[in-house]
Amino acid sequence: MQTVERTSEHLSFVKYWLILKRRWLPAVAVAGGLFIVLALNALSKPNLYQAKGQLRFNLNEDKPNVIGIQGLGESAAVGNERQLASEIRNILSRSFLLSVIQRLPATLGEGNVRPSVDTVKNSINILPVQGTDVVEVSFIGNNAEFALQVVNQLMQVYVQSNLQSNRAKSRTTREFIVGQIPQVRQRVFVADSALRRFKETYRVVDLAATKSAATEGQVKVLDQLGVLETQLAEINSQLGTLRQQLGVNAQQAVAVSAVGQSPAVQDVLTSVEQVQKQLKEARTRFAPDHPAILDLQDRQQELQALLRERVKASLNGNGSPIQGSLFVGATRQGLLDSLIKYEAAKTALLQQQQVLIGQKNVFATQAQVIPGLEQRQRELERELGAAESTYQSLLKSLQDIQVTENQIIPTVKIIDSAVLPTVPIAPNRGLDLIRNAVGALLVGAAVAYLLEIADRRFKTVDSIQAAYPYPLLGNIPMFEVSGQEFRKVPVFAEPHSLVSEAYRMLQANLKFLRSDAPVRIITVTSAQPNEGKSVTASNLAAVLSQIGHRVLLIDGDLRRPTTHQIWEIPNGLGLSNVLTTTDKKDFSTLPAHFINDRLQVLTAGPIPPNPLALLDSERMASFLKAQIKNFDYILIDTPPVSVSADPLVVSRFTDGILLVARPEVLEKGSSRLVQSSLEQSGVNVLGIVANGVILKNESYSYYYYTKNYYSEDKTEASETNDYTDKEEKNVANFNER
Repeated sequence: MQTVERTSEHLSFVKYWLILKRRWLPAVAVAGGLFIVLALNALSKPNLYQAKGQLRFNLNEDKPNVIGIQGLGESAAVGNERQLASEIRNILSRSFLLSVIQRLPATLGEGNVRPSVDTVKNSINILPVQGTDVVEVSFIGNNAEFALQVVNQLMQVYVQSNLQSNRAKSRTTREFIVGQIPQVRQRVFVADSALRRFKETYRVVDLAATKSAATEGQVKVLDQLGVLETQLAEINSQLGTLRQQLGVNAQQAVAVSAVGQSPAVQDVLTSVEQVQKQLKEARTRFAPDHPAILDLQDRQQELQALLRERVKASLNGNGSPIQGSLFVGATRQGLLDSLIKYEAAKTALLQQQQVLIGQKNVFATQAQVIPGLEQRQRELERELGAAESTYQSLLKSLQDIQVTENQIIPTVKIIDSAVLPTVPIAPNRGLDLIRNAVGALLVGAAVAYLLEIADRRFKTVDSIQAAYPYPLLGNIPMFEVSGQEFRKVPVFAEPHSLVSEAYRMLQANLKFLRSDAPVRIITVTSAQPNEGKSVTASNLAAVLSQIGHRVLLIDGDLRRPTTHQIWEIPNGLGLSNVLTTTDKKDFSTLPAHFINDRLQVLTAGPIPPNPLALLDSERMASFLKAQIKNFDYILIDTPPVSVSADPLVVSRFTDGILLVARPEVLEKGSSRLVQSSLEQSGVNVLGIVANGVILKNESYSYYYYTKNYYSEDKTEASETNDYTDKEEKNVANFNER
C-alpha cells in the first residue's frame, strides 16, 4: 500500500511538472512580470524604524477608601489582564493620542506637519508582557527621531495623566465629603430638635418612672373611689329619710329656709292671713257680690302678688316655686338645715368622685400611651445616634482623605524609556525578494495550471488512452521534416531513426493483434483533421513493405486527399477513377504508383461530387476483394470521423479501423463524439495510434533510452526505386485499359 501511495504521489508530481513544461512560456511571462513589479515595490519601500519603551502598572496599589459613605468605595478588583486591557484601550483612545500629538515637535513630521491621530494609532503597538504588569509600547515609522519622540512623549503624558486622574479621584471624594458635612450636621440638628420637642410635648423625663408612678396612682385612686362610694351610700340614705319628712327636695328646702328667715316675707304673710280671716267672716255675713267681700278679695290678691314679689326678692330670682306653708317652725327649720347639710356633703363627695374618676382616666391613658411614647423616643434617639455617627465618620474621613491626597503617587511608571533606533527593522529586501520570487513562481504555476484546465485538448498519450476504450498499438514521436526524398516518410528517409522504430513497433502490434485471422485490410482515420492519419498510413505501409509484404496504400479521402503530397506523386488518376469506371471489373490493372517492388500507392484521383456514394458501393467492395488477392496488406486513408461518415462506411469492407490520435490537436469533445459514433455504428476498432507524441510532455522516458540506443551515425539505406518510369508506365497501362 505504501508503494502504491508513493507511486501515486510521484505520478502527481510528474503530472504537474509536465504541465509546467508545456506551459512554461506564459508561466514564466506572468511570474517574471509579477516578480519585477513586486521587486520594484519592495526596493522602493522606505526604511522603517521601531522605538520601544516599557510601562509598569501598579494594579494592586491601595486606593483611597472613605469609611462610612456608601457609594464612594472602589468596586471589587478584576483580573490583571482585564485591567491591563482597559489601560491599553485608554492609551489608544483618540483624545489621549491627540494630546500626545500636540506635544510632538512639528518639525519631525512629514512636511513639517504633525501626523493625524489615525496615522499614529495605526503605527503604535501596545502589548502586555506575559506574566507581568508591564506593557511594551512601540512605534514604527520612517523617521527614527520621530518614533523615539512618540514613544517617550506617550509614556510621559500617560504618567502625568495617571497622576492627575488619581488625584482627581481623591479631590472629588474630598469635595463630596465637604458637601455632605453641612447636610449631615443639619440632620443631627433636626434629629436632636425632634427629640427635644417630643420630651417637651409629652413632658417626658423618665418614661420608666412615669410608667411606674401611673400604675401606683391608678391603684390609690381606685381605693379612694371605694371609700367615697360607701360615704355616698350613707348620705343618700339620710337624705331619703329627710325628704320624706319634709316633703321637699334640697332646692326647695333651701328656698323655704330662706323665705322663713325673711322679715318682709313674714310681714306680708301675716297680712295675708288677716285678710283671709276677714274674708271668711264676711262670706258668712254677706252675699258673694257684696262690696265688702269684693274689697277683701281684691286686697287678698294684692297681698298675694306682693308676697310673690317678696319671695322672689328673697330668693334673688332663683329657685322653684314654694309649695305648702311658708311659715317655718323650729323643728322644721332643724330638719331643713339637716337636709341642706347632707345635700352639701353629697355634692362635695360627688365632686371628689369626679376628680378621682378623672385621675383614674388620666392614669389609664398614660398606661396606654407610654409604650408608644417609648417606641417613638427610641426611634428619635436612633435617628439622632445615626446622624451623629455619620457626622463623626465624615469628619474623620475628611481628615484621612486630606492626608491621602497629599500622599498620592502615580500607579504607573516608566521602567524603560525608548532609545534612538539606528538599524531599520524593515524592509528586509533580501527576504522580500525571496518571498516575491516564491509568490511569483506560485502565481506562474497557477496560471499554467489554469491554462491547462482551460485547454480542451489532450496533452499526453496517457490522457488519450484514458479517453478511448481501445488498445494503444503505437506511439509515434514528433519528427522534423527533413529535406531528403520522402521527407514525410522517415521510414524510408531515416530507416534507423527512433520514429522508424516506432512504426515498426506499430506493425508488430498489428500483426499480433489477432492470431487466428490476421488483419489485412485496415481503415486508417482520426477524430479530427491535422492528427497525421495520412502520414501514419504512409509510414505504416512503408514499414510493412520493408519487411517483405506486398502493400497497397489507398488514399480514400475523396474530399481533401493528401497522400500524393506525402509521396510527392501526381494525383491525376486514382481511386475515384477506379470506382467510376464500369467497363472492366477484374481490376487487374490499377493506376497505382510503385514506390518500390512491394509498395504501391493509389491516390484519391479527381474529387467526385458524392464521395460517400462511391465508397459505399458494391464496386468498392469488389475492388477490395480483388486487390486483397494481389497484396498482403491494404491500407485505406479516410477522412476524419468528426467531419465525414466515410470511415464508418469503408470500415464495413475492412478488418477494422486504426484510429490515429495526436496530442495537442485532439480535443476532448471530438474524442467523445468519435467514440459515440464508433459505438453506434458497431465497427471494429483495432486500436489507437498516438501520433506526433511530444516526448518532453510524457511521463515516461522510454523514447529517451531508445534514442540513446541508436547511434547518431545512421546508415541511410534507400529501399526506394526510381519510380518515375513506373509511374508513367502505370498511368499508360491504366489509360490503355
